[in-house]
Amino acid sequence: MSEANRSTEIDRAGAGLVEMLGTILGRRSYTAGARIFAQGDAAEEAFAVLRGQVNISTINTRGRRVDLTLLGPGQFFGEMALLMHGPRSADAVAQTDCELLVLPRVLLDVKMAAASPFIRLWVETLAARVAAGSARVAADGDARPNRR
Repeated sequence: MSEANRSTEIDRAGAGLVEMLGTILGRRSYTAGARIFAQGDAAEEAFAVLRGQVNISTINTRGRRVDLTLLGPGQFFGEMALLMHGPRSADAVAQTDCELLVLPRVLLDVKMAAASPFIRLWVETLAARVAAGSARVAADGDARPNRR
C-alpha cells in the first residue's frame, strides 16, 4: 500500500472515530486565527478536528516559526503533552473557523490505565519518538536525526 493510500485510510478511520467520540465528548469552536494553545502551556486536554483546519507550529532556536503540520477533520492533536506529562511542545492555531472535540486528560488517563502494559509501552515509545523529532525541529528546523 502506498504512503498516500495509507494516509487516506488512516484519515477515514480517524474521521469515523471522531464522529463516534462526538457523542460523548465536549465540543469547542474557534474562529480563524484564534490560538487553541501555546507552546509551554500546561496540558489538560487533547483535541480532534470535526470541522476546519488547525496549524501546529513551533519556534526554533533561531527564533523562526516552523510549521509542523496542518490538520483537518478526523485528525487528533495535543495528545503528546498528555502522554508525556509535560507542557505543550508547539502552538496550535485555528487556520480556519473550526469545531473541535475536547478529550480531557482524565479520560485519556482512564483509557491508558485500562490498556495492557504492552499497549501502554508501545504508545509511550511512539510518543517519545515524536517528541524527539519535534525537539530536533525546534532546535534546527530539520526533522531528520543527526547523521554522523
